[in-house]
Amino acid sequence: MTNPAAFFDKRLTADVAGLPVPGVVESLDYEVILAAIQADFQARYPDFSAALESEPVLKLMEAVAYRELLLRQRVNDSAQALFASTAVGSDLDALAAGQGIVRAVVKAAQGVDPAVLETDAQLLNRYLLSFSRYSAGSRGALAFWAYSAAPDLTDAAVIGPSVHGRDGDVDLVVLGAGYEDALGAAIDAIRDAAFGGGAYPDGLGGFVVRADRVEYDVHLRVTPAATDGPSRELARIEAERRVRSVCVARQRIGAAVPPALLQGAAYGDGVSIVSVEDLAPVALAAEPYSAPILRTLTVEVA
Repeated sequence: MTNPAAFFDKRLTADVAGLPVPGVVESLDYEVILAAIQADFQARYPDFSAALESEPVLKLMEAVAYRELLLRQRVNDSAQALFASTAVGSDLDALAAGQGIVRAVVKAAQGVDPAVLETDAQLLNRYLLSFSRYSAGSRGALAFWAYSAAPDLTDAAVIGPSVHGRDGDVDLVVLGAGYEDALGAAIDAIRDAAFGGGAYPDGLGGFVVRADRVEYDVHLRVTPAATDGPSRELARIEAERRVRSVCVARQRIGAAVPPALLQGAAYGDGVSIVSVEDLAPVALAAEPYSAPILRTLTVEVA
C-alpha cells in the first residue's frame, strides 16, 4: 500500500480559520478607554475634581468612552471583512465576488420554504480553491469544479497515478452531503463540471468515484474522578462530546483512526476522567478511497 502521506493531509486549501486574528484588529477594553479619556481631561484641566460619581462631567466621559468603543469596534469589523480568515456573511460574499464566486444554492426554494444556500465554510472553501481553477487538471481545479457542481459535498480528494498506478488517469473521489454516498445526479454533475467543457486536458482520463464509507462503532467505559453526584454524568457527557468531535473531524477521504486515539480524546486535557477502557477497540488504517464514518458512539460510566 502506498504511504498514506501520499494522499492524505495534503489539504487543497489552507485552514485559514485557524490563523491568528490580523494585527490590525484591536483588542478593546471599555475601562481602558475610559481611563485614557479621564487622564486626558485631567491633564487639560488640572484643577478639576469630581467628588461624586454622579458628576455630569464623569457621566459625559462614560458616554464618550462607550461611543469610542463602538467606533473602534466598527473599525475592527471593517478590517475583518477584508480577510478570508475572518469575513462572514455578506462580507464573505463580497470577498468571494472578487473571484467571480457567488454563494451557491444547495436546495431551491419550494413553496413557503426558502432556498438553502451554501454555508460560510462551504463558500470559503470554494473561494480558496477558485485561485486554482484556471490551472486545468490541477488538484485544486478539480476540487473547485466538484464543489461548484455539488455545493453540499462533504469532501473531495484527487487521486493520481502515484497511488492507483494508472498513467494518465485521475480519480476524483467524493463523499456526499451529510457524509453519505454521493447521489447519481451529483456524480453526473461533478463529472461534467470537472472533466468536460475544457476544464480538463484532452487525452487524459478522469473519473468520479464514490468514497468507500467505512462505518465503525465506538464503545468506551470511563471512570470519572468524582465518586458521586452529577459531576460523574457531566464528566461522561464531556468525554462523549470530545470523542464525537474527533470522530467527525476524521470523516474525511483518506483519513485514519489510529489505535488509542479515541481513548485519548475521552481523557481530554483535564483531570475529570481518571481511566478509559475501550470495549470495542477501533484501528482503521488510512486508505486513499475510503472515509471512516462513525456509526454509533456509546460512552458509559464505570
